[in-house]
Amino acid sequence: MTSWLFILVLIQVVFNSLAQLLLKKGMLIVGPLQLSVSCSALRTFIYKAFSSPLVWSGCLMYGLSTMICLVILSRVPVSVAYPLGSLGYVFSALLAYFWLHEKLTSLQWLGIAVIVLGVFLLVRH
Repeated sequence: MTSWLFILVLIQVVFNSLAQLLLKKGMLIVGPLQLSVSCSALRTFIYKAFSSPLVWSGCLMYGLSTMICLVILSRVPVSVAYPLGSLGYVFSALLAYFWLHEKLTSLQWLGIAVIVLGVFLLVRH
């Protein structure tokens, strides 16, 4: 795989991770939907979610990520492109740690290291 394709994969993965975090941040503001919800509460929840700039930004980032993914899939075998996408787990966890101040356990840090090692081995083939 050429270096520009690898960079494109990284951009796609970062956009996808940013989309997840923007959606999460937006939904932290909206608040959770209760399981025993009335129609009125459901309408309010949907209105608040779809009027959130963070939720819309997350959807836009997903759209951009998908468009880049189509370019990647037109040039890279799925057997390579999809495992490279696992870097999204790494970026999402790191962004959640630094931006949302979520905790990561030592076992999660080990999992992140294993993913990075796996991607390194995959790219070196």
